[in-house]
This record gives sequence, C-alpha cells and structure tokens, in this order.
Amino acid sequence: MKSKIPLVLVSLLMAIVLYVYVDGQNYRDLTYKPIDIPIVLDNVPTDLALDAGPSKLTLFPQGPSLDLQQLYRLDSSGKRGATIHVNCQRAKAGEEGDFSYTIDIPDGLEVEFKNRPSGIRLTFDRMASRAVPVVVESTGMPPSGFLVSTIEADPARILVRGPSKKLEQVARAVVGVDLSTVRSGQTIEAPIFLQKENAVPADSTVSADVETVKVRFALSPRPEEVRLVISPVVIGQPAPGYRIVRIEILPNQAKLSGATSLLSNLSTVETQPFDITGLKATAEFRPGLKLPEGVNDATGKQVLVRVVVEPSEGN
Repeated sequence: MKSKIPLVLVSLLMAIVLYVYVDGQNYRDLTYKPIDIPIVLDNVPTDLALDAGPSKLTLFPQGPSLDLQQLYRLDSSGKRGATIHVNCQRAKAGEEGDFSYTIDIPDGLEVEFKNRPSGIRLTFDRMASRAVPVVVESTGMPPSGFLVSTIEADPARILVRGPSKKLEQVARAVVGVDLSTVRSGQTIEAPIFLQKENAVPADSTVSADVETVKVRFALSPRPEEVRLVISPVVIGQPAPGYRIVRIEILPNQAKLSGATSLLSNLSTVETQPFDITGLKATAEFRPGLKLPEGVNDATGKQVLVRVVVEPSEGN
C-alpha cells in the first residue's frame, strides 16, 4: 500500500497542474483586438435632436479568452453584442456636455473594457422639420427608339427632421434611376438621399420620414430626323431701279424631326414670309421656319437670310 502512495501523489499533482493550466487558458485576462460598440441614446427629450456626437466607441475588451471569442463572434455575425446606452435625460438645446453611459454585454460573459472614457460628449439642438423637394437624377439612355417624355416622383416633396441648424442646410432629396432599365408606364421604388447645395450629402443627424419614393416613367417613340434645304419665301420687290443679286441663307439646311409619315412628304422646308418691298440696300432677315404640325426643328439655330440688293444696270 505504501508503495502506491508516491504514484497517487504524482498523479494528483499532475491533475492539479493540468487543471490550473487549462483553467488559466480559459480565465486568465486577455486583451484582443479593439471592437466598435454602437451607441444608443436613451431618454432624449422629445423636442431635442442630436446635433454632434459619436455613433460608436472603439474600446479594447478584456476578459477570459472564451468570453472574448464569444463577444467577437456575436459582433462579426451582426447579432447583439455589446451596446453602449447613454442617458440623455438632462440634455439641453445648444449645450455640449459629457454624458454618463453603461455598457451592456450578453448575459454570461465576463468582459471589461480598458481605457474607457469617463463620459461621452454630445451636443443637442432643437428638433425641427420641413418639406424639401424630391429631385430625380437619371443616368443611362432609354431603350433604343424611345425618349423619356415624363418622369415624376411620388411624393414630389417629403418631410425631413433633425437639429434645426443642420436641417436648414438640406436643399433636396435626390433619387437616382437608370433609364436603360425602365419601361413606359413603369413605376419603381427608389431610395432617397438627402443633400445640401452642390450635391454635398446632408448631415447624418437629419433623416426623412420615408426611405423610398415611387418614380413613374412615360416613354414616347423617338422622332425620325431628316435634313432638308431651306427655301426662303420672299414677299415684294426692291425699290424701283434696284434688283436682287442673290439671297444667302445660313444655315442653308434644317434638321427636322417628327413621324416618318410626316417627314416623307417634305422635299424642302420654307421660311416664314418676309417682305423686301422698297429695299435699296443689302439687308438681313431672321424669319422662322414654316413647319407642318408635328414636325420640329432640331437644328437649334436661328436662320439668317441675307438679301443682296444692287442698283439695276443703267441706274
């Protein structure tokens, strides 16, 4: 029996050493990588809104290895990990202050945080709201052979809320659409983005009462285009003893758009009539084009007609 006592003692000692090692691996204090902890504002007075302050704190957790691993797994999976709660009951408009906070962690985890600040600095402003226009910004081209005749946002104006000073800077709510993907009569739901002037994003403390708006499209067939020679329509005659030497037209062709059935009947395009009665010297006229209903001038330039007049021979 006595011969077994040393063996028992050695086995017991090895068990104690193994237990201490394993237990130490689990419970010894460790500090891993930092973690971003979201901030939740509690008890904010209904007439106030956050004007300035962080949305999260970056802290270094410390604790048993297994608990830290569990905390990081929760954070990386998007599930509830640690959360900072700030009591804003004493907040006042226009005053900056350090607010106390608590850190909630999942039940069963023994985790502390190193070098945590004594308070979180926040500034509040009066809550305000106002309506801003919804502006549709398009990219891409509509399907081949079509153009966008109308594009509308519903609603055309939305309500935005936030700190009064930040709210004053918001100019519009922008919604972006890709015209290459739309069909006539289609309605899509598109997210909105609040902007200041010059397309600068609005402050994150300002929010809209809706996240998306409806955008409706109407497409129409793209008109055909032709180029036709411009024919001037002159009324009257120069003064006695004078004659027309030549008529110059700039540009001398017009680019017309419209339905194929309308354009196929045209060989030239006339100007509106202009009167040269009694003309004794070269003169310039700017008559419009005489276009059939449903045909448009796509040239975009005003026609200049120059009538060169000289004395007749023998005068």
